[in-house]
Amino acid sequence: MTVNYGELRKGMAIEMDDAPYIVLEYEQRKMQQRAPTMRIKFRALITGRQVERSFSGYDVDFKLADVERRSAQYIYEDDNLYYFMDTDTYDQFPLSSDQIADGLQFLVEQIEVDLVLYRENPVAIELPITVNLEVTETVPGVRGDTAQGGTKPATLQTGLVVQVPLFVTQGEMIKLSSYTKQTLERDSVLQDLWVGGEVANLARPGSGHAYFSIRDGKATMRCVMFRNSRGMHYLDNGAAIILHGRISIYEQRGDLQVIADIVQPEGVGELQLKLEQLKLQLEQQGLFDESRKRTLPQFPKKIAVVTSPTGSVWHDIQNVIRRRYPLVELAIAPAPVQGEDAAPAIAEALQAAGDESGADIVIVARGGGSLEDLWAFNEEAVARAIFACPIPVVSAVGHETDYTIADLVADLRAPTPSAAAELVVPDKVELIAFALGAAQSMDASISRQLTSGIDAASQLERRLHNALPDLDMLRLRIDDRLRSARQMLMHMLRLNSERTQGLRLRLDSLSPRDTLRRGYAIVQRTDDSSVISEHTQASAGDPINITLTNGIIEAEVTSTRNGQQER
Repeated sequence: MTVNYGELRKGMAIEMDDAPYIVLEYEQRKMQQRAPTMRIKFRALITGRQVERSFSGYDVDFKLADVERRSAQYIYEDDNLYYFMDTDTYDQFPLSSDQIADGLQFLVEQIEVDLVLYRENPVAIELPITVNLEVTETVPGVRGDTAQGGTKPATLQTGLVVQVPLFVTQGEMIKLSSYTKQTLERDSVLQDLWVGGEVANLARPGSGHAYFSIRDGKATMRCVMFRNSRGMHYLDNGAAIILHGRISIYEQRGDLQVIADIVQPEGVGELQLKLEQLKLQLEQQGLFDESRKRTLPQFPKKIAVVTSPTGSVWHDIQNVIRRRYPLVELAIAPAPVQGEDAAPAIAEALQAAGDESGADIVIVARGGGSLEDLWAFNEEAVARAIFACPIPVVSAVGHETDYTIADLVADLRAPTPSAAAELVVPDKVELIAFALGAAQSMDASISRQLTSGIDAASQLERRLHNALPDLDMLRLRIDDRLRSARQMLMHMLRLNSERTQGLRLRLDSLSPRDTLRRGYAIVQRTDDSSVISEHTQASAGDPINITLTNGIIEAEVTSTRNGQQER
């Protein structure tokens, strides 16, 4: 047999990794888009070790452990093993100190316990609520008025040290509660209590928590309610209330107390109390969280409606949607909306609408009625079906003043079924008006853009025209520059010609031929054509050539002498 997260309770025995565990506590650790990550603390029944595990989402199923309880009696201890005898079969079972855990401090011979077996093997014990133990050591007892209200430490036969009244003496037997904070919180019954009575000693410190007692004619119980808990405003001294909570121990003082999470005034019906309890459970599990709620598509193509096919709700929704947005396809997922069979049928229809219909939106709808009439939409099965639906869900249950759990889980709440039909589709009249307005705006925008484009083109044309060159003027400038260049070139040619003529005249004046024309001659040796410029370069009999202006004379030196021509 399996249970899902919503059915999990403290003290429940489940099986993980082929071993039994007791659920100690569980809480929501952090939210994701669709589901929170849950942290669960377990105690291993076999080893007594505590472990923590995290699970994401609500699709995790837990297998219930095959745990059996038998009446047994503790008989003796041997080599750190503690032996218990089944009082029916007289079979003996050994357990270790880890398996007995806190029970060791209450364990005395012949004490009767419940032996916990997993797959027919002993794994733990459960003690009776009270145990009789002998005081083995304490200070002498005090009698009379001085003993009233005071306490003193005492050592019991198991070695446990407790506080006892002043009048208790050594050797006396005292009755002691075997419930520690841990054992209390493992008890599934004590973790899910409804208590009724009158509020007394109410205190509200600055922390926002409330500390009070609840009493009837026979007993008083201390209570604490943490701030922002449901129904805290009903607390007042003398007020008759019904509260839901769990038993715990305030270890600093050893006080037994109720930690309350729901308060309702006395006289509230059973259904309302059940509703508040389920609301608290689902809220703690994140089903109402706003961060996971989805927005509706603006133009849905198909809408599924979960409702009764014979009721007026279905016809009202069809009329509204046909009038507002006839383009959308409507499909009904038929389900009864009242009675004992309504909740599972609605949950099944929601699953079919989400998985098989191809719809974009699901509407869950019903007309108005009493709390009893609408109760199917407060069932946990419907809430979890809405939460698990893969497409947005709109809740339209009852009238505007009716609120159900389905409204809190759904992605959107509509006050009435007709209002839901209006919320899920646009209005064709508004769409037509919007389209006409958009067309007019588009025409005006296009006209503005055309006018602006024409103006811009005209401006560009003027700028291009102004930017075109004056070809006639450019031709005149070119002609002027060619004329100037031609004149400059002729001037430069004349200057160069004159310079050339002057250089030629200068060269001619330096030419040997010009010298020869003035009566000079060039004398050269005939054998090597070397020029003779001194008389020492020739000797009598040497053949020589004498170059004149118009020819050469071949001669022979007859004699040489020294001589200089005076200037």
